[in-house]
Amino acid sequence: MGNTGAVKIIFTMIKRGDIPEVTEMIKCFNPKAFYSIEEVHSASEGIFPTHRTTLSKFMKFEKEGK
Repeated sequence: MGNTGAVKIIFTMIKRGDIPEVTEMIKCFNPKAFYSIEEVHSASEGIFPTHRTTLSKFMKFEKEGK
């Protein structure tokens, strides 16, 4: 619950080199979105796709269904 009502939270881990692309997607999807970028010192059991279209497809799907 945010200060002004219900909020949606998306937690994702991306490679450092993808930060500019992902932040542009966030701004395109919701210019008023709040996001935070944190350093991950360790992670396990993760699957990281080798192509960049996965997140793009998700963001487009979410935006269209809004």
